[in-house]
Amino acid sequence: MEKVAVVVVPHEDDMEILGFHAVHWLIQQNYKIIEIVMTDGRFGLEMGSDGKPLKPEFGGQRLKKIRRREMLCAAKNYGRKETGENYVDVVFMDYVDGFLPLNHKSIERLKQIILKYKPQVTIGMDPFYPIDSHHDHLNTGRNYYFALKSITPSERPEQMYYIQSYKNDVSIPMGSFDLQKKVLRCHQSQLSPLKIKYMGLMKYIYIIRSLFHPEHKIKAMRRVTFNLEENTIETIGEKIMFSIAFNLVKTSYNEYENLYKPLPKIGKDVDEIKPEDFDNVSSETLAEFYFGKQYKNQKLKIFEKKNIL
Repeated sequence: MEKVAVVVVPHEDDMEILGFHAVHWLIQQNYKIIEIVMTDGRFGLEMGSDGKPLKPEFGGQRLKKIRRREMLCAAKNYGRKETGENYVDVVFMDYVDGFLPLNHKSIERLKQIILKYKPQVTIGMDPFYPIDSHHDHLNTGRNYYFALKSITPSERPEQMYYIQSYKNDVSIPMGSFDLQKKVLRCHQSQLSPLKIKYMGLMKYIYIIRSLFHPEHKIKAMRRVTFNLEENTIETIGEKIMFSIAFNLVKTSYNEYENLYKPLPKIGKDVDEIKPEDFDNVSSETLAEFYFGKQYKNQKLKIFEKKNIL
């Protein structure tokens, strides 16, 4: 029987950035990886210092196609099994980037895909102790959690994990940093060579940490449980940690402060938002549509208050 692992991520490059070591660990054990990408990446534009996209003409359908090609490139670079098939196959859910829903339809849809592949292992975003406050990341984790919870216990995967958590409790061996660089290079629209080199510094952090573990392991995942006490931020330390994680990310990157908030909600139900709803937006009007008429960079407001500008 083929060993299968399902990995649920919000955007095309998230498995390579956030879950690479877990995926590499599974591939080393000859698992087939089914990567479920929840959104279509159409608004993943690089931002300038003013908080606006540098190349708004690439947004929408054009960027969606680019990011899909990049995703398939990364999947291919994980290598092939002895049978000749790729270790990683991709399922595109195609929710509009920034509008990932959390409702009965989205949960049921994800649940049915998990049941279809009958994985022994699943991995998804941590919705309870997240190190990222991005809407799509949080809702990916929530959809993942409720999809697993709605599955009959006897049909659930044997091993269920979270990534992108600040409360990891599962240690695994470090993956190949050379392979990680190789798959990261596929995401050219998102990651410059300099960014990839900067991310490579994590290698040394992991190596220093691993000195305390004889098998050079890193804490990379958290076990999924359905115990309320284990999924509730209760202690003072946990509340402080969550606040630091939320605000550090929020204030460090313009994207997390402003990226999706000004976009209009289309339809009464979030599932009514369809890709074609954005097709009439031209390259000239995309920036305004993207941020809204009232958009003003939050960092500039802070600087103005402190008379820095």
